[in-house]
Amino acid sequence: MKKFILFIIIINLSFATDNIVYKKTKTEQNTLYETLISIKKGLISNVNFFIPDYLKINPKESFFHFKISYDSLNSKVSTSLSLHLKLPGLKFSHIIVKNKTTKQKNLKKQNPQTKSLYTSLTIRPYLRIRDSKLKFFIKNSFLIQKTYYLTYAFNQQFYYYPFDNYWEEYSIVIIKKKPYTFNTTVSRTKNDSFFTYTSGIYKSFIYNKRLYVLGYSFTGYTDRAPFCYSHKLNLVFRHIIRSKRIYIEFEPYLLYSKTYDYHLKEAVNISLNYKF
Repeated sequence: MKKFILFIIIINLSFATDNIVYKKTKTEQNTLYETLISIKKGLISNVNFFIPDYLKINPKESFFHFKISYDSLNSKVSTSLSLHLKLPGLKFSHIIVKNKTTKQKNLKKQNPQTKSLYTSLTIRPYLRIRDSKLKFFIKNSFLIQKTYYLTYAFNQQFYYYPFDNYWEEYSIVIIKKKPYTFNTTVSRTKNDSFFTYTSGIYKSFIYNKRLYVLGYSFTGYTDRAPFCYSHKLNLVFRHIIRSKRIYIEFEPYLLYSKTYDYHLKEAVNISLNYKF
């Protein structure tokens, strides 16, 4: 009976909506100000399975992800299985939405525009199973997102593993205007004495009702030269097999890296994914 009750509680939490414990709203001169404090309850979040992570400002971990892939660069087949359980956490958010109108050139007609500023701080514990190891960590995510003609975003993520005395941090900057996305990430872990940085620009386009992403990126490290340690030009294509949860990802790419003495490498990565 206890197991059945526990199962019902888990199911309810898995699909429960967030509880708002504090809300304050005011409007001044066509500007909306809203402050929210909420409890994040859902263990399983809605995940956009089709859009690659670097096109999303704050990627969300899926509940279950199985992946088998082959990379022709090292002729290696690899498999991975991960499980994320999101435990209840706290979220503080502040939203400013300003409505304004601008006159179009040579026209008397006014064009309505919306300018928004979104700030949030989320503190949430997780349980993760990967490579047959159970890990507990607390994720602190600070997000600033400004949208007008372009979308600008800064996301600071900090992962703390209290039982392993270990931490990871990521600083992500994104500038986005469809179909282009510029992305810069700087990361570091407790075991590293250096920072790893990656910067890239990507263009998404539709061909035959399929999404493709063409991108260029470079990676570097603060403890070694040159500044652009490696360059990568790639094309990502995802083909959905069933219900957007099962898909094949095909990625041909060119790699120009000091690791290979700057000899141009042509390779392809093919993976089969299942997400839930």
